[in-house]
Amino acid sequence: MVDYLISTSIVPFVGLASHLSHIEVMSSIILVGNPVSTFTRTIALGLHEKGLDFVQQPELPHSEGAKTHHPLGFIPSFSHNGFWLFESVAIANYIEEAFQDKSKLRPERENVQANAILNRWISFISQFVFNRVEHGVVKPRLSLQNEGKSENDIKDSIKQGVEEMEEVLRIVEDMLDEAGPYVMGNTLTWADLFLIPPLSDLAVIPEGNDGDYPKLSAWYKRIIERESFKKTFEGTLASKL
Repeated sequence: MVDYLISTSIVPFVGLASHLSHIEVMSSIILVGNPVSTFTRTIALGLHEKGLDFVQQPELPHSEGAKTHHPLGFIPSFSHNGFWLFESVAIANYIEEAFQDKSKLRPERENVQANAILNRWISFISQFVFNRVEHGVVKPRLSLQNEGKSENDIKDSIKQGVEEMEEVLRIVEDMLDEAGPYVMGNTLTWADLFLIPPLSDLAVIPEGNDGDYPKLSAWYKRIIERESFKKTFEGTLASKL
């Protein structure tokens, strides 16, 4: 088994069992999850930032392929040299430990407080930002649009969701490092990579233009210029709108 695939690719799913033996010959790193998934994109962003080539199997949540490596069928799941893992935080931590010779996306291990702050960021983003942006605003808006609802009806229906989303975005704005340019200061971390996917989806709907978040807006403009962002944009919800 070679260490890395020559170039990152997304392999269409026909049947997971029929593909995996072939994929594992090609690459030691496999990412299972559709690009539309924000958490799958987080892991893909991290792999690109570390310069690691991988094969991506674009499974949707709860598909038979997704259930193969997650007992509830969630995505992403991840394999390195045949070692399979699910849950994005666990995957991110594994990538940091397994590829310590690559670009670091967390503070030095001995900096206990900085790592605690990183973990706080990831937890807050995963629990509150993701849910209030994606489930509270983005997906309800798109569902109502698909039903042919008027703009006024849509705004009325998601009003509470928008208010709850704005609450967490104000918290993010206040928590962002004053000096920047990244969430935790001068160094890109997993906090940036967990935060950018839901905000990328938000940016392409009208509610993404609401609110006054100068630090968050400046951070967003910097992150979307990174090669990892551009390489993981295709197939996302934002890319389809």
